[in-house]
This record gives sequence, structure tokens and C-alpha cells, in this order.
Amino acid sequence: MKLNCVIGFVAAIVMLLVGRPSLAQVRGQLTVPPPVIHVRVQNSAAQPQAIPRTIFGTFIEPVGSSIYGGLWAELLENPSLEPEMWSASNAKHMLEERPELARASDLDLPLPWEPLYEWEGNRYEPHRGDAANSNQSILILGLPSAEVGIRQRVYLPVDRELEYTGSFWARHVSGEDAVDVSLRQRNHPRTILTRVLIHADSKEWMRYTFSMKLSAGQTPALTPVDFVISVPGDARVMLDQISLMPADNLNGLDQRWSDWAGSCMFPSCG
Repeated sequence: MKLNCVIGFVAAIVMLLVGRPSLAQVRGQLTVPPPVIHVRVQNSAAQPQAIPRTIFGTFIEPVGSSIYGGLWAELLENPSLEPEMWSASNAKHMLEERPELARASDLDLPLPWEPLYEWEGNRYEPHRGDAANSNQSILILGLPSAEVGIRQRVYLPVDRELEYTGSFWARHVSGEDAVDVSLRQRNHPRTILTRVLIHADSKEWMRYTFSMKLSAGQTPALTPVDFVISVPGDARVMLDQISLMPADNLNGLDQRWSDWAGSCMFPSCG
């Protein structure tokens, strides 16, 4: 009799435990309202800080001359004076096409920059880790009663624009504080087409701007000229990030491509 009572009691407990819903089951049966998010937009409130113009989200794949020599109005190659701008195969092709650059490379000048006067020898000293906004700068070592500088072959769009603007970063080390920026006849450094003299006396890195203008017919279209940046006398100046653009550029973009992109906003764009 007692055994039957015990068995019955155990069976009742088991049935109670099995039939009782779990906590998860109870929660699953409850309806939880979704959270409510309130967003308040104050259109009239002033922004605490303006968004810098240097922040942008455009991406273009640099294939061939799609950017440099294309969409971007920059006329100089390797404007930041980097030593490893191109792959070995591209550098080999460049030297085969322009053998005069081999001498420039021997003088520690990054491709495709050249010395203003080869006979002056090595008056250029690369400095890694001491630059305005790149990995390397170039120290130009002046000579008394002489002019020392670097040059690069450029093609100017003189068919549509005769004025050119640009900038460079410089840090004065010693000697005279003048920096000469000019356009000269290709491979004839004494034939100066236009020039501007800038006093760059800052002992810290500083950006300097310039503007130059050619006369109509002064140089034919599709004819290369030399862009030159030089120092007089015993000056010692470090240079970095040099730029030269047609004055009709639109925030650094080539005007021709900007006009084309604007026309493509209409259905008739072809």
C-alpha cells in the first residue's frame, strides 16, 4: 500500500515538471513592442565645425593617363619627388625612351626630373623622413656665382591657356632665401620664357604659390618646354611637392574634362 502511494506521488511530480512551460516558452508567448527611435533635425542650427574641403569620396582608377595627364590638371610628373614612383619595368621603358634621364638618376634626382646644368655635378641631396607631405624631399645645394636647380619637360596647353599657376613646399636651410620658378626653352636653360622670384625664408616647411604668364606665340603648341625651379648663389633649400597647372583648372581638374562631364548631365551627351 505504501509502495503504491510513493509511486503515485513520484508520477505526479514527474507529470507536473514535464507539463510545466519553461521560462523561454513563457517569454516566447509574450509580445514585446519594438523600440521607438526619435530623430530630431534642426535645420536652422549652425554646424559646430565646417566640413573640410579636403574630405571627398571620389574614386577613379589610375589606368594609364586617365588621371595624370587626363582628368587631373597637374602638368608635372612625380611632383612629390619620390624615388620609387614607377615599377622597374616602367622605369626601364622610360630610360629607353628618354636616355637623358639616366644621367639625372646618377645625380640622385628622382625620375623624370633633370638637373638644370649637368656640368655642375651632384648638387642634390635626397632626404627621407624630412618632407612637407611625402616620404622624401630634395635639398638643393647652391654654388657661389651660379644657379643650381631642377627641371622637367612639360607640354603646356598654350592653344587655350597662357597663364599658369602652381605651388611648392620649401624649407630654407642657409644662404640666400630666393627661389626662382620659370619656364624655359627645352634644353636651353638660358632662354627664359617667363619667371617669378619668390622669397622663401622660412626655417619650417611652408607652401609658396606662384603665377606665370606667357605671351601669345611665345612657344608653339605641342612643343615641350622646361619647368625649372632653382636657387641662386650659395642658397641651400629643401623642396617638396611641386605643382604646375593651367590657370583655367577647376579645383585641380582639367577644364576640358570638367566641361565634358557637365555636358553629360543632359540626355544629349554622346
